[in-house]
Amino acid sequence: MAKFKVNDFVKHRIFGQTVVMQIVNISVYMGLEEAPIYTCRYFGNGRFYSEDFYEHELKLAEN
Repeated sequence: MAKFKVNDFVKHRIFGQTVVMQIVNISVYMGLEEAPIYTCRYFGNGRFYSEDFYEHELKLAEN
């Protein structure tokens, strides 16, 4: 079962910086229900980026 929901804001450390991202999609594959993949988008260097993360890589961002 997914720990986060679509449109939740989460944070992740990338290259020594904490980046706040928004979850835009959650993928759950048959046989891997315990490890959903979260597609997140974030803004950097003047454009939006999209990356996939596992649940253990993300933390819920406070307001």
